[in-house]
Amino acid sequence: MTAKGLGRWRWALGALVVAIGAIAPTAAALGMVGGFQDEESPARVEPGPGQRSEGIEHVSTEAWVEFIEGQWEQTYEEYFGRDLPAGSPKPDDIRATLMAMDAQAKTRTALIYGEVEILRGQSFLKVVVTSGKSTWEHRIAMGVTANQVAAQVRSLRSQVTGFQVQALVGGGGLDLRPAQQLYDWIIRPIAARLEADGIEQLVFCMGEGLRAVPLAALHDGEEFLIERYAIAQIPGFSLLDAQAIGSHRNSRVLAMGASEFGDLAPLPGVPLELTAIAQRFQRAGGGSRQVLNEGFTAANLQRQRQRGEKIVHLATHADFRAGPVTRSFVRFWDEALSLDQLRSLDWATPPVQLLVLSACKTAVGDRNAELGFAGLAVAAGVPTAIASLWTVSDLGTLALMDAFYDRLLTAPSATVALRQAQLDLLNGQVRIENGQLRRRDGSYLPLPSSLGADGASIDLTHPFHWAAFTVIGNPW
Repeated sequence: MTAKGLGRWRWALGALVVAIGAIAPTAAALGMVGGFQDEESPARVEPGPGQRSEGIEHVSTEAWVEFIEGQWEQTYEEYFGRDLPAGSPKPDDIRATLMAMDAQAKTRTALIYGEVEILRGQSFLKVVVTSGKSTWEHRIAMGVTANQVAAQVRSLRSQVTGFQVQALVGGGGLDLRPAQQLYDWIIRPIAARLEADGIEQLVFCMGEGLRAVPLAALHDGEEFLIERYAIAQIPGFSLLDAQAIGSHRNSRVLAMGASEFGDLAPLPGVPLELTAIAQRFQRAGGGSRQVLNEGFTAANLQRQRQRGEKIVHLATHADFRAGPVTRSFVRFWDEALSLDQLRSLDWATPPVQLLVLSACKTAVGDRNAELGFAGLAVAAGVPTAIASLWTVSDLGTLALMDAFYDRLLTAPSATVALRQAQLDLLNGQVRIENGQLRRRDGSYLPLPSSLGADGASIDLTHPFHWAAFTVIGNPW
C-alpha cells in the first residue's frame, strides 16, 4: 500500500468511527473481513471494501459513500501499482457534479453503487443510488451472499456466451432467469424511484464480483435494461474524469488493428471493420485514418496520434486476465503491451477523448480481471473507453462497431451511441442478410468470404452479440 493509500484508509476509517460514535476502534475490532470470496477459500483478515459486521450498521449513507470511494481507490492503486488522484468525494459533491454534467449533456443520470456486505453474520446486497436530486439507499437483508451473486453472474455469462453451443445441441432459447434475478436484486427495488426522477442514464460503480456483470442484459421480465437506459461503468467517482465531452460529430478517428497473429486467433473481420469506420467518418466530413497489421505498433500509434484524432479505435485482442496487472494486455502487431504499460503511450498529448477496444475478453469470477476491465479508462489515462466482456464473433463485432460509429455521428455522447447501436442489433434493424451486413438505413455492406457468411442470414438479436460492450469511464 502506498503512503497516500494508507493515509486515505486511516482517514476513511476515522470518518466511520466518528459517524458511529465509537472510540479508536481498529479494523479487527470492527469485525471487518475481506472480500468477495468462495466459501471454500480461507477467510482473509485484511479490510475489504464495504464488508463490515455489527457495530457500524448505523453509519450514514454519506459516510458509507466516502468510505467505499476511499476503499475502491486504494484497491485500484494497489492493482495498478501507482498513486491515483486523491479524494473521497462527499455525496453533496457527487450530486453537484451529476447536476452540472447532466445540465450540459441534457440528460438525467443516476449513480448506482453495488456491494455485498456482511452484518451480524448475515450477507446482504447493498445498493446506494444518488442523482442530481437526492441520495437514497436500498438494502436487501435476505441472506444474499457473495457466492449467490457470483453464481448468478456466472450463470448469466454462461447463458449469453454459450448460445451457439446450445443451438448446436438442440437446446432451447435464452434462459432469462439469472438476468432477471440480478435485475431483481439490483434494479427492481429502485426502479420506481429511477422512473420518478426521470433518469435516462445509469452509471454503475460496483464492488468485487459485480464488475463483470453484462449490465445491458439484465432483464425485468419484459425488456432488457438497455432498452430503458443508457449504461456506463466507472471504477469510482473519485477516479472519474468528469468533463463535458458531448457529441463526436466533427471528430476524427484513428482506426488501427491486426487481422493476423502468430500466437493468437486471427480476426478476419478487422480489415473491413477499419474500412467501414473510415468511410463513415470521411463521408461525414470528420475524417479517419486506418492502419492494418505491420503498421499497428505502439510506436506508430504514438506517431500517428500527433495529428490530433480524439477517437482511437483498436481492433485487436485485449485480455483482462487473472493475476497481476502485468498479465492483462492489449496486443499490437509486434508485441503485447501490458495494462500497466498502456498509460505510457501518453494519451493526453494531444488528448484522446474516446478509446475503443473491439475484441476483448475478461476472465469470469476473477477479482483482478474485473479490476483491469473496470479500470481500463484509468489505466490508459483517457476519459472514456469502450471494451467488451467477452470475445464477440467477427460478424457480431463488425455489425455492432459499424452501427456504433454510425450512431456516434449524431448521438449526444458515446454512451448514447452505444445504446442505440445495441438496440439496432436487438431490434433486428442491423443484421446479416444473404451474406451481407444490412444497416439500419437499408443499405448493404458486402462481406468477404473469410467471415463465413456466404449467402447466410444471421440473427444478431441475441445478447451474445451486443451485451458484452460497455462504456467505461465518463458517460457524458
